[in-house]
Amino acid sequence: MNGKLKVKQIEKPDGKPVDLTGQSAAKARINFDMTNGAIRDSLNVSSTTDIIVGKYAYAFTNAFSSSLRTVTMGVASGVTDVQGQLGDHVLGSTASVQHVLGLNAAGTSNADLTFVHNVAHGDLA
Repeated sequence: MNGKLKVKQIEKPDGKPVDLTGQSAAKARINFDMTNGAIRDSLNVSSTTDIIVGKYAYAFTNAFSSSLRTVTMGVASGVTDVQGQLGDHVLGSTASVQHVLGLNAAGTSNADLTFVHNVAHGDLA
């Protein structure tokens, strides 16, 4: 049977939001520019910090329960081919801060990237 369901909100009988079952929603996302620190779009991100050329940190508004979360990343630059790396414990990521490293195409030197997109999944504290 084909059908269409159009609703503005789905609630439990007590008025609370329904639980996700068998799936996970993104708990944070950011789209920002390393060349000037401008955040184009974000969810659960309060700020960015320029550490050095090619290395940024962004702070979560609501921390994760630990630094063990799943983060996906996409990067681009309008000038050349580039690479991006997500920071782990080595770069200093914590439950409330995620580090991002931008690199040139060869991966031999840091580079500020024009487009950095991250999406984080995990449990919030």
